[in-house]
Amino acid sequence: MSFFRRWLGGAASAHYRDGMRAFDAGDYERALVGFERALAAGAPRGDPLTHLAHFYAAEAAVHLGRTALRRGAPAEALRWFEPALRGQAVSPALLELAAVAYIETGGHDAGLACLQSLLAVDPGRCPAHLLAAVACHGSGAAAAALEHLRAARQSAGSQSLPDVVYRCLEARALRFPDLAALLRDFVPSPQSSGV
Repeated sequence: MSFFRRWLGGAASAHYRDGMRAFDAGDYERALVGFERALAAGAPRGDPLTHLAHFYAAEAAVHLGRTALRRGAPAEALRWFEPALRGQAVSPALLELAAVAYIETGGHDAGLACLQSLLAVDPGRCPAHLLAAVACHGSGAAAAALEHLRAARQSAGSQSLPDVVYRCLEARALRFPDLAALLRDFVPSPQSSGV
């Protein structure tokens, strides 16, 4: 069977096309279903359709999880992130957002595992170091938290904080005054921000 016939015909490609139409329309939940169906239809492993379906399924999960985090629903975000973390297309954004969701639900160790994977490929990523400091603080590893804050200070000039990361840091700083003192260079104190 030719590449184009395989690409344009069959159940896997029909589900993939449905997923792409939904993705392009911003209907990420329906898109994710389409990509999962494309993968379940059994395209050969080396088929580009399989690679694309994995990639777009993970991207749809990132969009869905980010939306849940913005609504203040980290447990719901993990419902989208956890299957994607077990998939073949784990992106830096997925790792960072999943870490936020884990930290916000008290899963400091799981959050730190995501951040360690992220920092292995992007060691100068300031938001990841800040989140790792928060996760280490939550686990009682003060020395490791300070090490991540030092790394964040070295890389902070070139990176801004995504909104969900900033809100996570701000919420943790409000709950833990000792952590607020450590994060003061990155998150304004409640007194200076009018909170």
